[in-house]
Amino acid sequence: MVDVQHAGGIETRGGRHRQDTPRAVGAGTPGLAAPATADTDAKAERQGQGRGRRGGQRPNDGATGQRAEPLGAGAAPSPSPSITAAAVTVAMEGRTIQVLDDALLAEQDALIRAEREMRLARYAQLQSARVISPAFTRTMAALERCYEMQPIRKEPPCASLVGPKGCGKTTIAESLCERHPSIKTKTGIERPVVYCVVPPNATYSMLVSELLKVMGDPRYDKDSITSRTGRLRDALRDCKTRIVILDKINHFVYAKDANVLRAGADWLKNLIKHPDTKVSVILVGLEDEFTALVEANKGQLAHFFPDPHRFAPYAWDPKVRDQDQDLYIFLEQLEVLLPFEERGYLANPDTAWRIYCASHGTLRYVMMLIRRAGEITIDAGKRHPHRQEFAQAFDEELAGNRRRVPNPFKDEARPELAAKPLDVDNDLSQPQESRGGLGRHGRRTRAPRRETVQSIIPRRGR
Repeated sequence: MVDVQHAGGIETRGGRHRQDTPRAVGAGTPGLAAPATADTDAKAERQGQGRGRRGGQRPNDGATGQRAEPLGAGAAPSPSPSITAAAVTVAMEGRTIQVLDDALLAEQDALIRAEREMRLARYAQLQSARVISPAFTRTMAALERCYEMQPIRKEPPCASLVGPKGCGKTTIAESLCERHPSIKTKTGIERPVVYCVVPPNATYSMLVSELLKVMGDPRYDKDSITSRTGRLRDALRDCKTRIVILDKINHFVYAKDANVLRAGADWLKNLIKHPDTKVSVILVGLEDEFTALVEANKGQLAHFFPDPHRFAPYAWDPKVRDQDQDLYIFLEQLEVLLPFEERGYLANPDTAWRIYCASHGTLRYVMMLIRRAGEITIDAGKRHPHRQEFAQAFDEELAGNRRRVPNPFKDEARPELAAKPLDVDNDLSQPQESRGGLGRHGRRTRAPRRETVQSIIPRRGR
């Protein structure tokens, strides 16, 4: 007889109830199939123990038939597949957002770099804008003729550019250098055009050192004047120099010493005529000082130089229409070269008159004003300069207080032309003569009288 017994235990797992199945007591009764044999129970128990060890749980309790609690009080159950998938989705979304953020930042950086490069390109276009006027064309043609005829003529042709400061003389000299730049060859460097600024209060010895420095001589200020002059001739010959441009020649005259001026004129004459050099010389500076220099050695230097190319500030003739003024025509041509979309902001009678009042026709002041106003306009993102940009540029660049010129862009009414501005630069650039001192008895004495350039060569117009 088989005694069948039910285990009344209830197992709760995952919120679900399950009734235990009946289990046979006493196995091996012939002719009766038992629900579970002893071998089956042992195998199931072993499998349950293995699952419990892998899942962090104790095996089933054989006495009660109930599954044991998880190891460790309060341990969290294993995450379900749905929770894991959600976490993976969130992580992937976060990674995607990070990738998008990085791409957006890279795009923004690229836009910022492109905008900066465009702004710098517009700045460069402002600085390089140059109007080719008829006077500019005539002068450049004469200088190019000197360059072409230098190796052909027995005496090299020379030229001079004279006029007040800020009228474009140095710009033309630099343009000639740009047309004939230095060339690096297998044997050295060719310098067809050499540009040199005369040092202040210069002597010809100082000029030789400055030229050697421009030519790249590391010992430009060493040795005697004779040795340095010989090295300079060798350098000019080896570099195949055709033209030497000497800017600010008025620094010779500011020395106020007739002997210095004569020595400088004689040295320039020898530089032009010497068979090892035979270079053309272009002198750039103020007209009176140019005349004093070339006439200092009794005209020996003057016969190399024809009449100078004269430059002057723009004039404003009240009898001529505004549209026919030279400055208006210049602004009309310049406007096309500037990096702005709209036209008519410079080629405007009111704007042209205000620019003339601000600069008194001096080309340097005109370009300083327009370039600074253009930079302010580019930074502000506007289409073209307005009156407020010109007003700010005038205050920042043109030194209205020092020059005693009121700002002509602040008021809407047409401004009045101020008196001729105070030219402080010429006064500061010329050294002051000695005024004497106090004698032994406390009385003021006169400065020692010395021979000057003005005492030898009368001023023009006297």
